Amino acid sequence: IAMYQELAKNVRVVGIGECGLDYYRLPDNRDHEEIKLLQRAAFHEQIKLAIELDKALCVHCRPSEGTLDAYLEMLNVISDVKKDNPSLRFEIHCYTGDAETALKFVELGGFVGLNGIITFDKTGRSESVVKALTLESIILETDAPYLTPKSHRGQRNEPSYLPEVAQQIADWKDVTVEA
Repeated sequence: IAMYQELAKNVRVVGIGECGLDYYRLPDNRDHEEIKLLQRAAFHEQIKLAIELDKALCVHCRPSEGTLDAYLEMLNVISDVKKDNPSLRFEIHCYTGDAETALKFVELGGFVGLNGIITFDKTGRSESVVKALTLESIILETDAPYLTPKSHRGQRNEPSYLPEVAQQIADWKDVTVEA
């Protein structure tokens, strides 16, 4: 942690992350609860670092397939932390959960990161998430080199593809891309 503290003190560092909980592909040959405990412990240290250095937190949160488990746990963690540290700033990166959970993150003062996934969402949740959120609570992101918007699938993702993500949001919100 000392090495990360020193690195993060640099004025060019604006956030701590991408860090959080990932329950999507846990190795079959290991105890899943042990892995989750290790993830939680590491995440709490990264939160402490963000608070100590007054940096924003870029949160990676990927639930087990077909669940919202990691998102719900993340809500509890952030909610608990915010009680004693209300100034903690955070973004839920690459959000794929439901609208209700997204709104709870925003209520805690967070932002919701959306990327190319929303242009080919197989779950059908992205539209309801976008419609539920205010434009001010959404962050456009690439997650380059992955998660390329639909029209560029199979290519390396890059920031120049963000207009497609913005257009999808604008269409669902019934606003202009400029808005």
